[in-house]
Amino acid sequence: MSLSLHAATMEVGDRQSTELYVFSTSRFYGQDHTVSWSCDRPDLLSLTPSADGQSASFTALANGHATVTCTVTAPDGSTARAYCFLHIGVNG
Repeated sequence: MSLSLHAATMEVGDRQSTELYVFSTSRFYGQDHTVSWSCDRPDLLSLTPSADGQSASFTALANGHATVTCTVTAPDGSTARAYCFLHIGVNG
């Protein structure tokens, strides 16, 4: 699995999004998995998952560094994570 956006530089007020890709070679492909999204710095980044959970959009709130984590959980409880690293600052 992977995300469509792995890293980005943003300015305060910018909005970006990333989408989850589950490849046919992944153990999660074709399974009834759940997806959750989180941000380690909610003071810097507002995170909004899509209704189907397959993507998330985020808005930069303040300068700093934040990481968006996408966690996929299979019915047997196994998990995998993918990350998007963000730098928020004036002119990068």
